[in-house]
Amino acid sequence: FNAMILQLEQTSRSSRRVGTAIIVGDAAAGKASLWKALLQSQPNATTPRIVQGSPLVYGYLEFDGTDDQSDSPQKHRIDLWAVQQPDDTAKGTPDGKFLSCVLNSVSIDDTVILLCLDLSNPSDIARSLSGWIKVLQSHIASITAADQLESLRQRHEERVRKAAARGFNEDAIGDEGRSRDGGGRAEAAEAELPAPEGTLAPSAAYRALFPGAECELNLGVRVVLVGCKSDALRPEEPPN
Repeated sequence: FNAMILQLEQTSRSSRRVGTAIIVGDAAAGKASLWKALLQSQPNATTPRIVQGSPLVYGYLEFDGTDDQSDSPQKHRIDLWAVQQPDDTAKGTPDGKFLSCVLNSVSIDDTVILLCLDLSNPSDIARSLSGWIKVLQSHIASITAADQLESLRQRHEERVRKAAARGFNEDAIGDEGRSRDGGGRAEAAEAELPAPEGTLAPSAAYRALFPGAECELNLGVRVVLVGCKSDALRPEEPPN
């Protein structure tokens, strides 16, 4: 099965721009709901039926866009996977048993992980977050060579710094200044600015709020935290 997925990915990537989004999280954290919402965001979208007990759920998004090498329109596709927890997994224990089916060395550089956190259970968020980060870290290390992993981490750090510096650069030199120097000053500023606290390593506020829940944040892969079940939150009652 893994070999078949690898072959399909290699074939499809040669003809169009392909990315992969993988939804993970605890059992009943809201993964299926997020998967459906993303698929239904497309015009005239049809949502595949989820087979009860299936370890993997698949769909895809297609849209027209451009890439870094060309301004001409190109068909883009995002493969959207939801990884379910195995039935024999102890409650509250992150398990990456089926990650190997969808996260591999071919697709890893174009992959984003959507980590679902159950907001209806606030006391469990730190455990879920640190547990899943460790599962992802272990799996990524198992599918990449040391030099590839280091390269992935360096590229991810560059992405974080550029994203954080983008607003700063616009405020500091503006569009006119950027056009005059060809973006050189902006690039220099990006290289000098430190990454924002909490983006590549846990922040001091995180450590204070969740003592003992240390985790590595630069996995070499984009990880997006998605708060699910926010409708279960209720405002605090005002004091009498």
